[in-house]
Amino acid sequence: MGKRNLLFDPVWRADEVGLALPDSPHAVSVALPRWRDVVGYEEKWPDVVSRLQSGYPRFVIHRLVRELARHIGGDLQDREAGLAVFQFHFHDGWIHRADRAVGAPDF
Repeated sequence: MGKRNLLFDPVWRADEVGLALPDSPHAVSVALPRWRDVVGYEEKWPDVVSRLQSGYPRFVIHRLVRELARHIGGDLQDREAGLAVFQFHFHDGWIHRADRAVGAPDF
């Protein structure tokens, strides 16, 4: 998308489904310009989900995380290689994976 000014050139066309907003490797928003696209995202329709270039980290694995996983050992859930890549976040003094506390960091 480049330096698109979304105030004057909004994302609204069907062919723009899944574009990262803003156009940045760190974007966590995605274009779902039509109601059909919103329903498709929520119901995990392949024609919508496959076009997502970005998304909120709790729901979409970031493109760079996928690339890192491939680089260090294949698929994100490669059971034969014993590799599983998890996203963690730090909140209230605890390290969390998904919805479960893993442990407190040793500061």
